[in-house]
Amino acid sequence: MGNAKAKLRPYRSKRDFTITNEPKGKKKGRKPAHRLFVVQKHASSTLHYDFRFSHKKVLKSWILPKGPSLNPSKKRVAVATEDHPVEYAFFEGPIPSGQYGEGEIIIWDQGRIKVEGKTKKSLKKGKLRLRLKGKKLRGAFDLVRTQKGKGDHEDQWVLTKVDDEYAETDGRRKTVTSAKPESILSGETIEDKQTPTPTQSPEEKPTRNPADLEKPSGGQEEFTVVGWIPSENRGSFRSLLLATPQKDGSLQYVGKVGVGFTDENLETIGKRLQRLQRKTSPLGEESELVPDDAQWVRPSQIAEIRFTAKTPSGLLRHASFQNIRNSR
Repeated sequence: MGNAKAKLRPYRSKRDFTITNEPKGKKKGRKPAHRLFVVQKHASSTLHYDFRFSHKKVLKSWILPKGPSLNPSKKRVAVATEDHPVEYAFFEGPIPSGQYGEGEIIIWDQGRIKVEGKTKKSLKKGKLRLRLKGKKLRGAFDLVRTQKGKGDHEDQWVLTKVDDEYAETDGRRKTVTSAKPESILSGETIEDKQTPTPTQSPEEKPTRNPADLEKPSGGQEEFTVVGWIPSENRGSFRSLLLATPQKDGSLQYVGKVGVGFTDENLETIGKRLQRLQRKTSPLGEESELVPDDAQWVRPSQIAEIRFTAKTPSGLLRHASFQNIRNSR
């Protein structure tokens, strides 16, 4: 299977893209502006991590049951899985119930990667030396195949940190995954994103005010872009700050979106934001939820956003960027 379409056939066959928000990927695949890797934390039937890096217009992918380690003495099992589209490196959010891999996904780490030697040859040989430059994972790692898959069983690999200046060998109790459990995009953990379902006995009478419950009416709407959060690893911004106009003409903060962008629109939108930058907030009333490192813009851009729900205060849940335009 030489081209991206053929490589992505197993991935696409497992998913119904009329239900899930996961990216389908372009027909001919897309080569990212720079070579990247991503580690996604995935709360499906079992909590695990997915390690991926870009190669030949797809993401080569492995499941890490225990996640990565910075300790060279810890060998982490890595199970090869199907290639994913490059756009998946920016996917964060829920996979709906009944869909393959149902559950929450966060982008635990992301950054640039360098593979020593020829990647195709190293993959075939089953031995890769990777150099990562992410927010949480940095330095050299070895990815080595230990067993070839047979029948329905996938290849078994091991991911190990090389003993370099970024290694942790001091025997600290907390691993990098437990010390830094949050998403590098939203700052939320898997637990933050999982909405608890209230339970009650038949004898209990409900006392919760319906207005306090999260509105289940997800959909796709347009919101005013009022600012952005800068990023070191991901182009010129990490997420957009959104607001909705009120009857009095003011703008009310509704949250941020950091998922759904491609390398191309990250660059294009970033340049547009720089031209529209302003020193003061365009919001009618400051929200405690606005990040401290917010950068403000003239509210002349309208973003089309897909989301799963709204909180009682109007904040968006699991927002995903779709498009952007000038206000009319």
